[in-house]
Amino acid sequence: MINGVIAVPIMAVMMLLAASPRVMGVNVIGRRLRAAGWLATAVMTATVVAMFATA
Repeated sequence: MINGVIAVPIMAVMMLLAASPRVMGVNVIGRRLRAAGWLATAVMTATVVAMFATA
C-alpha cells in the first residue's frame, strides 16, 4: 500500500527531471515518451485515489 502512494510523487519528480534540459542536457526525453510517462503517472494517481476511496 505505501509503495503505491510513494510512487506517485517519485514518478512526477522523475518526469520533471527527465524533461529538463538543465538536468539532462541533450538527453531529454522525447514528446511521446513524455506523454507516456505522464499518462502512467496519472493512472497510478487514479489507482491510489481508488484505493483510498474503497478502503
